[in-house]
Formats: sequence, C-alpha cells, structure tokens
Amino acid sequence: WTKYHSAQYLKNAEGYIRSVCSVDDSDLNNIEEVYTKSGGKFWVLEEVSESDETNTKVVGMCGLQVLDNSDSNVGEIRRMCLLPHVRRMGWGSRMGNTCKDLARELGLTKIIVSTPEHGEDVLAFYRKLGFQDTGKRQTMHGTPVQEVFLELLL
Repeated sequence: WTKYHSAQYLKNAEGYIRSVCSVDDSDLNNIEEVYTKSGGKFWVLEEVSESDETNTKVVGMCGLQVLDNSDSNVGEIRRMCLLPHVRRMGWGSRMGNTCKDLARELGLTKIIVSTPEHGEDVLAFYRKLGFQDTGKRQTMHGTPVQEVFLELLL
C-alpha cells in the first residue's frame, strides 16, 4: 500500500488490512466456507528457507471464489498478491492461470476481479491474463481510491 498511498491514506489501508484479518466472518478466517465449499480454492505460495527446509514463509496468496448469487456461473479472483521480492518471476501468472483452469473445470462462464485504479502495473498484469476493463468504477474500503472492475469470459 505504501507504494501507492500517501501518508494520508495509509491509515485507511492499515485499517482495511486489520479489518480483514480481525473480523470473524472475513473470507480469510473462513476459507473453507467462502472458497472451497462452493468449488473454488484458496492457494498460498510459500518460500522455503535454504538453510532449513522446515522453515517456510508465505510470500503470496490467491483465491477463486464461485459466486453463489450468480445466475451465469461466475467466479471471482480474490486476495491475489505477492511480496515484492517474488514478483516478476511468473508466480502471479501461474496463480492467475490456475484460477482460469479451475474456473473452466467448474464450468464457469466468467471470472471477475477488482483492483485499485492506481495500480497500473496490476491492471497491465490482469490485461496480460486476458481480462478486460468493464468500465465500472467504485470507491471501496473507505478510501478515495476507486476500484477497477475487470472480467474474463471463458
């Protein structure tokens, strides 16, 4: 967040991150219920320590949620992120393609994703995966930053 937010927005970003992890019904506290029960999945990317193979650190994550309020078999990519030192190594593309493969297996017709408008590199990443900007914008999470909504027809 600090790469894109000035100090005036950082407090909101920290609050958002805290709220996701501290709320009992958050998707991250209910992965089974939110992701896997509907046929979706949630993945974490771990980095293994060179000196101790039992010592791992989560360096990325991504989930595909099958939306149950949808009449057109839609999935949503959620929580896709990678720590900076593992970006531009192909892991994001692998996670995105894994989500696309699972969506096809499940017979979904569309995948949606939203991401803050200030992340041009992130928007370029999703475009590379085949997502198209829907033109929809919405302010979310109590910040003045708008979300860009993208979709991929399968």
